[in-house]
Amino acid sequence: MSAYLTAQELAEMISCEPNSYSCMRRYLTKHGWPFEPNRRGFPQVSRNYYDKRMAGELGQSAQNGGDFEEPDFSMFKLA
Repeated sequence: MSAYLTAQELAEMISCEPNSYSCMRRYLTKHGWPFEPNRRGFPQVSRNYYDKRMAGELGQSAQNGGDFEEPDFSMFKLA
């Protein structure tokens, strides 16, 4: 078994076509999944990460793309 999810497995999880790499990348980015695109643009997702996330072993912040705080823009007040 490969260290990464196959295109078919990823497509089933996301509900898109196995050759729709851009759809996969958008979904993964939006939902905070780490991936590394290969030369063809296919987003490689670690099978180990997938197993842990789907089993609920990862903390909430990891599942939501990390703890992101909005920058303080208060210094840019309109004149």
